[in-house]
Amino acid sequence: MDVAQAFADMLEGAGNRVLALDPQTLARSAPLRGKVIGVELLGVGQTFYVCPDRHGLRIRSGWDGAVDVRLRGSPLAFAGILRDPRSMRAGAASIAVTGDADVAEE
Repeated sequence: MDVAQAFADMLEGAGNRVLALDPQTLARSAPLRGKVIGVELLGVGQTFYVCPDRHGLRIRSGWDGAVDVRLRGSPLAFAGILRDPRSMRAGAASIAVTGDADVAEE
């Protein structure tokens, strides 16, 4: 296993543990099931692919298929969204969005 996928597995485990604390959040993520969200970390040179399903999140370090939306930003910008998800909606986060904006909004 490569280092990027090992990190993706760690992120997946942490994200799913957080989701398990709030089953309502997992239920609200239903519209994202089957979507692929590319998350490009600028300055790091790595893209992760988030694939929500009914059990939680699957995060991969590579993806050969279609991507519904791509989010590009610094790790700090993404950390800001985790701290305050409304910052993405308000445009305060410096995250570039290409693709299906409705998926990004969810």
